[in-house]
Amino acid sequence: MKEVEFEQYYAGLLGKKRRLDKILPPSGRRRRLPRAPEEAFILALLDVRRWEYALAREEIEVLGPREFKFTG
Repeated sequence: MKEVEFEQYYAGLLGKKRRLDKILPPSGRRRRLPRAPEEAFILALLDVRRWEYALAREEIEVLGPREFKFTG
């Protein structure tokens, strides 16, 4: 079994988490009222562009039809 220095491993995980937090929307804040259709459409477009930008910068790797890997 490979030995790993915990502090280095944990620091690496924190770095990956911070990069991932920049890409993904926050999950803690949720709206109670439904969005207007125009607002929902614009937000969907922004999500698509954010996803395409991450793919173009190779921050996300597509492994399969529903599988992805964060490469950071």
